[in-house]
Amino acid sequence: MATSVFHLAFPVHDIEAARKFYVNVLGCTIGREAKRWVDFNFHGHQISAHLYDHEDMFIPINPVEEQEIPIRHFGIVMKWGNGNTWRNV
Repeated sequence: MATSVFHLAFPVHDIEAARKFYVNVLGCTIGREAKRWVDFNFHGHQISAHLYDHEDMFIPINPVEEQEIPIRHFGIVMKWGNGNTWRNV
């Protein structure tokens, strides 16, 4: 079964923190990069973190299961722990 590759760009307030999270926690590799953005290989897809360092940054949220979740979000469903439990990351 063929899968489609997606590209998603999103704002971050700290490029280095984003780099550490996507590489060290999620196991992504780095593609192209510049001072204010970096592309990651996200399980075969390309995601791009773009620095947004304006103080007036507003992040709209919605309540989901008693948590405030940013409306702009994405993730991957992957096996967790012993491999029998699925979790959104």
